[in-house]
Amino acid sequence: MLCLQCVHWTVESFTYDILKETWDRLIGTPITPGYLQKFTRESQRLAIDFTETELPFKYCGKGCVDRFYVVRNHNDIKPKKKINSCSSFSLTEAVASEIPIPGPLWQICTTESHGPTVVRGHQFYPGLYENTLYFRIPAHNAIRPEIGNSGRCTVCGSEFEHGIMVHEVSSFCCNRHYLQWWKERNPKLFAKLNRRR
Repeated sequence: MLCLQCVHWTVESFTYDILKETWDRLIGTPITPGYLQKFTRESQRLAIDFTETELPFKYCGKGCVDRFYVVRNHNDIKPKKKINSCSSFSLTEAVASEIPIPGPLWQICTTESHGPTVVRGHQFYPGLYENTLYFRIPAHNAIRPEIGNSGRCTVCGSEFEHGIMVHEVSSFCCNRHYLQWWKERNPKLFAKLNRRR
């Protein structure tokens, strides 16, 4: 599976304001200052107003690649990095219903412990490292999800080399599929954990 084949891989021109809005929606972290500098230089080079300056970018429309890359020429549309076992990969627009990876509660900051934690009274464990992020995933009742070697995903049916195992129950190729399966079995707890405070 290659990003270039995925329907979510996008090449598009943006003004800085539109890029920032799209970045906020897809990436969610503050945009890095280098983008502002690129737009400023291009505005000065073309001698046009900054707000009208556009640059072409290539990016993942699902936010699975955590940056936007400037397109250097009309042939420069390939992704810069390879994403293995991307749960958002699709060859068609018709994507099965999916669970969005919830907000900051589920992501592990690099300064946090990567061991088991208790959040809002529920036990969490480290999930898979995916697309440059570490995730915490909830225990299923008293069963600890573990990182396993190989299996077949209970949600999508794909075979994987490295995934999440709930022993005696199921296997999952990615964090998103584990959370989708877990949410179906724990809807009230999922709602409680994602409640805004």
